[in-house]
Formats: sequence, structure tokens, C-alpha cells
Amino acid sequence: MSDRFPETEDTRLELRASLASLGEDAAFEDAETEIARILGLRQNFYAVLKVSRETETETIRENRRRLMQIIGTADGANKRTEEAMEVVEKACAVLVHPAKRILYNRYAGKADFDGGNAESYHEWEARQASDDVKIPGWLETMLGFRGVAFFFILVVSLLILPFYFIIFILTVIFCVPLHYLGKCCCPGHMEKAQERAMEKFTRDQERAETSSALENV
Repeated sequence: MSDRFPETEDTRLELRASLASLGEDAAFEDAETEIARILGLRQNFYAVLKVSRETETETIRENRRRLMQIIGTADGANKRTEEAMEVVEKACAVLVHPAKRILYNRYAGKADFDGGNAESYHEWEARQASDDVKIPGWLETMLGFRGVAFFFILVVSLLILPFYFIIFILTVIFCVPLHYLGKCCCPGHMEKAQERAMEKFTRDQERAETSSALENV
């Protein structure tokens, strides 16, 4: 049996009417009404919490708190009450998380909420993660032959090699003139830089020799 709330045209109209006010202005009904509404809109997290895509996270958390309080007043704990609480928690967890909210917006743009048979967000998310990168069939067939993979990698490397050569030439063209320009315009600065580099090299060498001598004692 489907875990989705059975919808009719009348219930859809009632559910849409309950979304007249969103965000801070959202109005909630009694526990049983809210449980039925939440289960009927379980895939539409924005509708569940009565918020819009522009609603701030603090308001989302506040609406979640209000809903949990209302649901908690239901007569006796039952499966529908627990399901409604779980839906509210999931909706809030997704919408207050920036990255998850972006993913959910992608899902919501494709989901058929009005049809009542929308794939759940978590099913969609799992399917997105499990979808492998598709490669052309002809390439997959070629790579199945012995030695073809090595040949393919070799060809790709040879095709890329000219680009590395061009980058090397451009680096030489730009860097060598700058080096000589610096020597001509700022000879003193270049000499001091070379002296500092030589002094550092000498100190490092002396330090290494001292450490080696101490280890041999």
C-alpha cells in the first residue's frame, strides 16, 4: 500500500487553500488537520512548512517548531502522527542546509507534486548519486579489447603534448624578457636578492654539516 495520503480534487483544493499565508504569517490548524495536510504534501517540503523559496532559515526553524508542538497535541501516539513528525523533521533538515536546499530546488523543479505520484526527494537524491557517468558505446567496446586501453591513453597523451609545449614556449617568451628587464632597471635589487639567496644557501649548508658532525660524535 502506498504511504502517500490519498488525494481527491476536494482535498487538493483544501491543501492549496491552507497555503494562502507563508513564512512568518503562516497559520496552522489543529493537530489532525495538520497531520492530514503534512502527509498529503510530504514530498513538497516548502508546502509542508508553509514557507517559500525566499524564506529565511530562522523562519523555517520556527515553523518547524510550531508544527511539532501542534502535532504533539494529537490524541494518542499513532503511526500517522509519527510519520507527520518525520516529514516535518526531514523538510526542515533539507531546507535549512544551503547545499541540500539547492539540490532540493532542482528536484522540486522536476517533480509532479499535483499528480500525487511524485518521486520522493530521498529516492531522487539516491538515484542521482548512483547514476554512473555514461561513456559512448563505441568507446566502451574499444576499451574491452586487450591493449586498446593503453593505445587510447597513448594517443590522448600525444594529443595533449603540443598544448604543454605551447605553454612552455609562452612561459619562456614572457618570463625571460622580464628577468633581463629587472636586471637592467634594478641591478642593485637583483644583486642583493642573489646575495641573500647565496647567504641563505651557505647558512643551510653549514647547519647541515654541523648536524651531521654532531650525529657522528
